[in-house]
Amino acid sequence: MSLSLRALCPLARIDLPRLAEAGDYAQQGSLVEQAIAFIRKILQEAYEGFEERPVSVRAGFADLDSNGRDFLSLYALPNFLFHYSMTYAILRVEGVPIGKRDFDAFHDYPVGFTFSG
Repeated sequence: MSLSLRALCPLARIDLPRLAEAGDYAQQGSLVEQAIAFIRKILQEAYEGFEERPVSVRAGFADLDSNGRDFLSLYALPNFLFHYSMTYAILRVEGVPIGKRDFDAFHDYPVGFTFSG
């Protein structure tokens, strides 16, 4: 959830909330609920004009300075897609029975379907 907060808070010009570290599955669920509640409290007006506003954040050890449009399209969204894709790949490698529909919610194939002959 920190990725969502680290993308939205700079665009809304608000400080990141401090959330506890999650140790187990139940704690992770609680953190997700806390983050969603925090995001829902952000007023839509806070984002008005974000496209041209300056945004300065740290990404790992790098300092990023850009406008809101570039921050969102060149950093936040690609970063989200990277982590989303890696999570999907790890789950697949670990044998979790998920498919393309679970990834994009559009594709639908019957169980056991394969493109190979």
